[in-house]
This record gives sequence, structure tokens and C-alpha cells, in this order.
Amino acid sequence: VAALAASAPSDAEPGPEWPLSTRLSYVLTGRYRGPIHGEAQVEWMRKGRDYQMNLDVAVGPSFSPFITRRMSSQGQLTPEGIAPQRYDEETRLMLGEKRRSTVFFQGPEVQLASGAREPALPGGQDAASQFVQLTWLFLTGREALQPGRIVQFPLVLPRRQY
Repeated sequence: VAALAASAPSDAEPGPEWPLSTRLSYVLTGRYRGPIHGEAQVEWMRKGRDYQMNLDVAVGPSFSPFITRRMSSQGQLTPEGIAPQRYDEETRLMLGEKRRSTVFFQGPEVQLASGAREPALPGGQDAASQFVQLTWLFLTGREALQPGRIVQFPLVLPRRQY
């Protein structure tokens, strides 16, 4: 009986490494055939074990960006870190139509944006959750943050898994 109780999922609050709500804003600079500027914002919200995060990126002048993208991930926090359940991506190129994609993480399988279902790879992350998962792995010491070190986990994008 004690072994069963120890292996049962815990409904306890996640540890202090999972904040309730956080928003970070960034100024982006770079070069591609000349200087490029933009901005990004990450918004993290958590209630109990449920999380939602939004990553918004705009490249180009703020009044008329060349490209904007919103990546949203929602799911649950587990002892292994983030377990995404849904990923939404919305991209818009200047003067173009919005392009939307959704990925569903459904237990033993994932449903890609095309509707195709594939076996889920253990520990798979979406395009947004991967950044928080990496931060959590380093922050908690589960992975060492050192030059040259490789950290691997499956990445599930709208069109395929890697």
C-alpha cells in the first residue's frame, strides 16, 4: 500500500521554481542584410499544476512589423517538468494573411496541424514550452549549464516531430 501511495500522482503545488505569473519584455537587435530590430514578450501564467504561456515576437518597426508571431502553450507541470497539452501558433507576414496552426498532445499520441496523428515521444516539448523546460532543467540542476553540453528532448512542431 505504501508503494502505491508513493507512486500516485501528487496534487500538491509545484515547487517555487514555477512562478504564478511572470511577464518579460525584450528588445531584439540583429543583422540580416542590414540591421534588424524588434521586440518580444513572454507571459507565463500558472494556477496549481496548470500553466499557460504566450511568446509574442515582432520583427521590424513597431508601427508596421515585417513579421509577427504568437506562440501559445498550455498544459501541466509534472515531476519531469512541462507536459504540453496544446500548442497554438499564429504568424503574420507584412501585408499577408494570418497563418494559424494547432498541435494537440493527447496522451500516447500527438495530433499535428495537418490532423495527422503520430506516437508521442516521451518528454516532447512544443516550440514555446521548450524554452521554459530548458530553463527549469538548468535552474533545478537536472541538467548542467556548461559550454558544449548537449541537452536533448523531442520537439513537436506544427508539421512534424524532431
